[in-house]
Amino acid sequence: MPSENAHRGRARNVLLTAGSLLLLTVLALFTHGYHLGIEDDAIYLPAIKQHLNPALYPHDTIMFEPQTRPTLWDELVAYSIRLTGVPLETGEFAWYVLCLFIFL
Repeated sequence: MPSENAHRGRARNVLLTAGSLLLLTVLALFTHGYHLGIEDDAIYLPAIKQHLNPALYPHDTIMFEPQTRPTLWDELVAYSIRLTGVPLETGEFAWYVLCLFIFL
């Protein structure tokens, strides 16, 4: 059975790793920046907006639906925005930071 010191050491390592990743995430965010609608404006944002408000884009879904239909990304982001009630821009930013953290 592992000792209490081993548990503390393991917990300290986890906290140190998480803190380092958080610091790297913040540094990457300040280095790269965040540009809402630049990289994802043509495909993902319209799909997310349509999931949030189905009345949007009644005729032009053919422009983004073929790229987003095989993925769950737009549904996941729209669901989380609807669940939390945050504005679209805030939700997109939170997802960006979370994905950056996970990537690192």
